[in-house]
Amino acid sequence: MLGGVAEEVGEELTEQWGAILAPAILFWSTGFAAWGLAHGWGVLDTVSDWKAGKQIALGLGLAIAVFGSAALIWAVEFRVLRLLEGHWPWWGAGITKRRRESHGARSKELQHQFSAGNDPESGVRWATLRRYPEKPEDHMPTRLGNILRAAELWPHDKYGLDAVVCWPRLWLVLPGEARSDLESARASLDLGVRLLIWSALLVAWTPLWPWFPVAAAAGVWLSYRWAVSAAMVYGDLIESAFDMYRWRLYEALRIEMPATTAEEPASGRRLTDYLNGVDGAAGKIKFSQSDRHSRSESS
Repeated sequence: MLGGVAEEVGEELTEQWGAILAPAILFWSTGFAAWGLAHGWGVLDTVSDWKAGKQIALGLGLAIAVFGSAALIWAVEFRVLRLLEGHWPWWGAGITKRRRESHGARSKELQHQFSAGNDPESGVRWATLRRYPEKPEDHMPTRLGNILRAAELWPHDKYGLDAVVCWPRLWLVLPGEARSDLESARASLDLGVRLLIWSALLVAWTPLWPWFPVAAAAGVWLSYRWAVSAAMVYGDLIESAFDMYRWRLYEALRIEMPATTAEEPASGRRLTDYLNGVDGAAGKIKFSQSDRHSRSESS
């Protein structure tokens, strides 16, 4: 059994590092190819004449460059993702405000068309606005940011559960298949961000080939589109996890589920306060009969 677990962990690590190293290898290979085309390939003959010790040192240096740069990009991925979401300095506030006003006006227009029945396709376009937070003040400056923010706020709007607080606990009680799907979707999102960073860095090779800025811009645009598509899937899976398995969170904490859907938002807010350690929140929680029984026996 332990051998099977070790093999599975090894496969996962191999896949993760493969996704981290592959863009780095492609980046450095592209630069080397551009250098060879610009200056000729005579350097390969020179290196082949070196002694074994020098060749080994060169190989180690290249390996350090690839592994080191890959690790550095991996370390800054989250910060870049935050920037792509729209967590910008104060000068982004104006863009956010204009997007809020535009989204609000468009939402009202599509809702009116759908209700009046004048445009059957308006319902489909209106549904796409679900990718945005319900409240305009929660909107982000970018599409990627709005997709992820909407997924984050959806459990609170519907069930009263704060996704930031509840998600680590819910993750522990999700079935393996659900966690696997979520991990794949998140890995795809991270890969999109990673490719965007490496694409932007292609401008470093501009002295070797003047068209690298164009290639970099195309790579950044395609990578951002990839990240947006992956974020849609990831956001949908987060919402689905709360829709399908939130009862497991109540069950694992031995807290009574709300009797009706109307009671659920208030119950979810109390549960969130309880997990947050808010003073007096535990006194408002209704524990299940089995939990009360076990508590009475222990006392």
